[in-house]
Amino acid sequence: MDRLRWLRRFDSARLWNSVDDLRVCGCCGKNFSGAQVLFTGGTRPFGPLQVTCPTGGCRSTPEDWLYPHEATNGATQNGELQPSQVVRVTRTRRLGSQEPETAGKLSVLKNKIKNAIHSLLHIRVPMLIPRRGNIH
Repeated sequence: MDRLRWLRRFDSARLWNSVDDLRVCGCCGKNFSGAQVLFTGGTRPFGPLQVTCPTGGCRSTPEDWLYPHEATNGATQNGELQPSQVVRVTRTRRLGSQEPETAGKLSVLKNKIKNAIHSLLHIRVPMLIPRRGNIH
């Protein structure tokens, strides 16, 4: 009963009716029951209690687990992953590109701004400090 209580506490996103309920790991794709889930830690020297996938080397947590019907498109009944599918994506326009008339107006505006900034940076300001020879 304690195992079921801890499963419900750590996996609040999905309902656990018994420790025999099945889940599928979203990381490794293996099927497992609540009775197989690994509980580690839980005492002060070993840190907080952690719940992980029972598959060796897989460190997924309840957030990564799915109901079997949720994982039918990723894993088969025996727990093996199906080969992934490759999808080709083509872009019709480059991101950030504008219509030709808008792009022309923007380039003219950019040039005007650039020239204005350039002229402001190179303005000669007359010296307001009098020269030594002209002090009376």
